[in-house]
Amino acid sequence: MQLAFPADLDPAVWGTETSMTAEATPLRTPPVRSDDGGLRQFAWITTPPALHARYRLEWRFRAQPEPDTGQGEFR
Repeated sequence: MQLAFPADLDPAVWGTETSMTAEATPLRTPPVRSDDGGLRQFAWITTPPALHARYRLEWRFRAQPEPDTGQGEFR
């Protein structure tokens, strides 16, 4: 799986693995990050996947863009 985000937002990606018999645990192999110009890319692969395993990738943006104060303001 590959994810690409604008580098300006300073994205962070992590994930968990669950199964029918186990609680969520961190991914055995974490996503690999690479920067390419204005993009920050994350790639993740697993081999072989466990039977009935479920994988969940999550992300957040550590830097938020500045709000546009020129539109929608009431005076």
